[in-house]
Amino acid sequence: AGSPWRIGIQHPRNSEKILVRIDLAGKAVVTSGDYERYFEQGGVRYHHILDPRSGYPARLCQAVTVVAEQAAAADALATAAFVLGPELGMKLLV
Repeated sequence: AGSPWRIGIQHPRNSEKILVRIDLAGKAVVTSGDYERYFEQGGVRYHHILDPRSGYPARLCQAVTVVAEQAAAADALATAAFVLGPELGMKLLV
């Protein structure tokens, strides 16, 4: 199966800082966050992950990382958990 990949999960507000490192083989890891694609206006950060309930960028998280068997599933879960926020997002993931 080969050696695992060592993956660093970036801090969403400090690109120089790694929050955690994980060794991973045979699975996918996806992070959804507000720190790569955004702009700020009037001190407010506007990013690309929209909350369908409001039509505005989701505001309860900075980043969510998911490990799953399939990358598409990890992506969907990370984005959904990001929009739901920490409490409901964890309920979705656990």
